[in-house]
Amino acid sequence: MADEDVYPASILNAWKSSRLVYRAVEEDEDDKTFICEVMNGDPVAVSMGSFRTLSPGNRISGLGFYELTKHNPLRVLICLPASSESPTETQEKKPPKPTPIGMVSLFWPHGHEVQHHRDVMLGISMVGGYRGKGYGAEAINWALDWGFRWGGYHRIGLTTFSYNTRAIRVYRSLGFVEEGRVRESLLLDRKRYDEIIFGMLASEWENLRGLDRGETGGDGEAKE
Repeated sequence: MADEDVYPASILNAWKSSRLVYRAVEEDEDDKTFICEVMNGDPVAVSMGSFRTLSPGNRISGLGFYELTKHNPLRVLICLPASSESPTETQEKKPPKPTPIGMVSLFWPHGHEVQHHRDVMLGISMVGGYRGKGYGAEAINWALDWGFRWGGYHRIGLTTFSYNTRAIRVYRSLGFVEEGRVRESLLLDRKRYDEIIFGMLASEWENLRGLDRGETGGDGEAKE
């Protein structure tokens, strides 16, 4: 009997979405280098996804982020599925690997000592060339499903900046609610901008997915 006949799709597809797969970050040089590139590799990632001064980061700062996020309740690489093409005779015949294009994580905003609140923050960063294709929205939807279905969280929040208009449109389209602003707390290119706080409650996620409270859902597929 095939697995599909025994186990629900929500389990079989727990680490997949429609176009993407998700895997843990490994303790190897490839993943450490990738995270350094995601966090420091281009000015868009720095200015749109961090509070840092718009200056190039080095490997030390990237590895610091790698260590800081090591104990997050969720820290995965966003990947394109491995190609099904057969290797040529001149290539080493190794199983193809998924291609990392970003990282998404959930973390405790106030430290591990306050886990009982079940309130986590979401962070995401995409590699240049893969933005604007819907991959980020798909990965956020997957992280929301993971957090509310498997993590048992009550609220998932995130912050962005008022100059990041693309992100604001995406978050609102996914069902996040604007909860507040820290006015003019950010400086970019000699102009002042707001930090915007978004959040989603478990009950709001259930409504978006068409679930009753406590219902697990059937196919595990996130709606976009």
